[in-house]
Amino acid sequence: MSLKSKRIEKGYTQGEVAENCGITQGRLSHYETGIRQPKPMILKKLSQFYNCTIDELLGDDDDEAGIGKGA
Repeated sequence: MSLKSKRIEKGYTQGEVAENCGITQGRLSHYETGIRQPKPMILKKLSQFYNCTIDELLGDDDDEAGIGKGA
């Protein structure tokens, strides 16, 4: 799952997420489109805001697809 799809799933606007995480809406947009990569501190804030793991935000959820780690 991507940052954008997680935001849409939770029903938030970019402005709401950005304000809560202490970043600009433009910066969040860059994270969502892949222009920039969020620093670990921002990933932590985003995961707390969305109530999910950082792996989920980064799309590292291979187990959902039935693919085990190391496969």
